[in-house]
Amino acid sequence: MKILMMSKTGRGFGIAHKLSEEGHDIQVFVQNRRCEDALLGVVGFVQGWRPVAAEWADLVIADEVGFGQYAAVLDGFGVPHIGINLIGDKLGSDPAKQIQAMRKVDIQIPETYEFDSPGEAREMLRELWGRDTIGWSIMPSGKVYTGKPFKVRDQDTLEWALEYYAADQAVIAQKLVYNSIEIGTTGWFSGELWVEPFSHNMDDRRLLNDDLGLKVDSMGSVSWAVSGKDMFVDELQKLAPILKAAQYKGPITLHSVASKKGIFAIDITAGFSYDGIEALYELLAEPLSDILIQIGLGTRSENKVRKGMYGVVARLTVLPYPHMPPDYLDKGMPILGVPSSVNSMAHCFLMDISKDGAIYRWAASSGVLMKISASDKNLSSAVKTLYKRIERITTPGVQYRTDIGSRVAEDTDELEQWEYLTPPSFLQSITSLVKSGAA
Repeated sequence: MKILMMSKTGRGFGIAHKLSEEGHDIQVFVQNRRCEDALLGVVGFVQGWRPVAAEWADLVIADEVGFGQYAAVLDGFGVPHIGINLIGDKLGSDPAKQIQAMRKVDIQIPETYEFDSPGEAREMLRELWGRDTIGWSIMPSGKVYTGKPFKVRDQDTLEWALEYYAADQAVIAQKLVYNSIEIGTTGWFSGELWVEPFSHNMDDRRLLNDDLGLKVDSMGSVSWAVSGKDMFVDELQKLAPILKAAQYKGPITLHSVASKKGIFAIDITAGFSYDGIEALYELLAEPLSDILIQIGLGTRSENKVRKGMYGVVARLTVLPYPHMPPDYLDKGMPILGVPSSVNSMAHCFLMDISKDGAIYRWAASSGVLMKISASDKNLSSAVKTLYKRIERITTPGVQYRTDIGSRVAEDTDELEQWEYLTPPSFLQSITSLVKSGAA
């Protein structure tokens, strides 16, 4: 199959690599020219996407939001596409639109306020900061973004964060949920219906162990298929009318925080740009390309996955990530230990790497070198295998978290006690045996 990937900054290059490994002809159009050397020698690159989509491609996918304006053009070419949708762009990138959509379909969100300016936010949040307030998530909103999101847990930091924005910057403030657990729920939508099963993922989104350091896209993730339905899936499914009206096709994830007081949605992710997708890849019992083409055509009804398994993935990055872009002088640095066998490469997702003959080299475009994955019925065994594979990769400055998945067992136990989460099917079987006295 001939597949065109459209990308802004190469966030989904690991998926492009994996589709190439499945035996497909992959061409990539990337907007950021700095990323053109990543995957050089692994997949092909094109300077313009229109003629390739019109005359060559069997399928077009976007690895992240931002290409929705071209959906009508691709429809005119008669080529199926995934992740290229105007509503998907809004849901995946605009906090105000996310809140509007979630309110419209009665998805519960934390206590939330929208302000026309930082000054207006400052005045009201001073009044709202009460005994039950542990902090606020502050986000820029609207067409112009003059700053970045902050999580503040004291009034002095709140004052400082609001000074960060331009005077006319629209701002969203969302109350932090005390003693909460964060979890993502992913579903694939075919334009008309959900494609089951759903999956859950728990991401590690900070650079350092124990959730310290800068917040980044992700440093790793654990994913598992949902057996039946649970309260998180129920919340995600509420988006169906919006997705159907937009004819959205592709994966979509609802990120939530849960406490004893309830489940609260905080974010929506559309596309292939985060680590939960690679973790989910470990669970597939069929080629990813089969899923993509059938969802693109709107004919998919069910994905074949290995239930009762955990998929885990970790990002390997290279300094000075994430503080600044790589130095071009480091371009071409050899990456040792990249798997050579087909079986081993099945658990490796190349990102910021080019191939020069038999040698893999750092492309020095993003700093996200690759992702390594593993799977097992036992989470501890999956994590152990993951780090055995990572230990083989050597290059100066490589960095990764060594505690991926460490909070999953405790967090899922608590979510099950609150009756928000259904245990995986193999855990249900063990529980049944214990209750019956057979084990």
